[in-house]
Amino acid sequence: RTTQQVLPYLSWYFGVPYALPKLDQFAVPSVRWGAMEDWGLISYAEDVFLVDPQRSSPETVRGAYGTIAHEIAHQWFGNLVTAASWDEIWLNEAFATWLERKTTDHFNPAWKIPLESRLPIDGAMTLDAGTATRAIRAGPVRESAVNDVFDEITYAKGGAVLTMLEQWIGPADFRRGLVAYMKGQRLSNGTAADLWHYIGQASGKDVTGVAASWTDQQGFPLVLVSSRCEAGEQRITLAQSRFSHAGPSGSAQRWKIPVRYVRGKREATLLLDAAQQTVAVGDCSDVPVVVNAGGVGFYRVAYEADALAALTRGYADLAQADRVAL
Repeated sequence: RTTQQVLPYLSWYFGVPYALPKLDQFAVPSVRWGAMEDWGLISYAEDVFLVDPQRSSPETVRGAYGTIAHEIAHQWFGNLVTAASWDEIWLNEAFATWLERKTTDHFNPAWKIPLESRLPIDGAMTLDAGTATRAIRAGPVRESAVNDVFDEITYAKGGAVLTMLEQWIGPADFRRGLVAYMKGQRLSNGTAADLWHYIGQASGKDVTGVAASWTDQQGFPLVLVSSRCEAGEQRITLAQSRFSHAGPSGSAQRWKIPVRYVRGKREATLLLDAAQQTVAVGDCSDVPVVVNAGGVGFYRVAYEADALAALTRGYADLAQADRVAL
């Protein structure tokens, strides 16, 4: 059933049908870990593929569905268009992770996959806030160290960054760009530059510049939120700095952050590309602002004390995703 749902859906999504006459999948008894997306012949460890409807836990069922969706996504991202080198392997794994969540949520909305996704994202942030982290695109990868890039930075951070970019660009333009990429690079290799070129053409936005600030440097930002009433208008100031376990790092790094915010019924997105930016959010009142609305941004948010207290009081009225992120 999973394959019957996922394969036609991805054929539609990419605007390019599955390229082979059939797709075989099988479980390998006892001797392997995970799965491998060979073109037309996907192999799985038994415990990530086989499900007993009467005995398997909901977690096992969700995991199997997601793993199958992930491997089928590779039939496009990885097989139809192959990463040009090991240092672009994130094009395979981050996109398969992103599509795994997107496809699973599309067919199983009751599972609340976006809320579940906060767990691996927070795990990746824990790694990325330390001194031993790396960028998603960290430069040439030695063949002897290929396994080092199959980690939370590639999978969880990469997938989260794509979700954030899709939110900023808009799902329709993002998909149009991916359709053009698949058609333009079909049966060939792809690089990050190729991908951002097509999505930038589809959206008319500086996708290359924004995406590179997330894929080509290590770490992630902390967004500090403060608010004031000025001439009857509520203004919020957003300031960014690198987030670190060790506290303020003094780093001069800057990201181009698509900040989605909500205040009451007002929802908007701004691109925070400077150290600090101020924006008007409506008439003065005690209605708090939720920053990183939807919880998909790969950054931390720190509110001033009054704003945090207001959000805490109104916690039960926030959207589910905002409660999880807060």
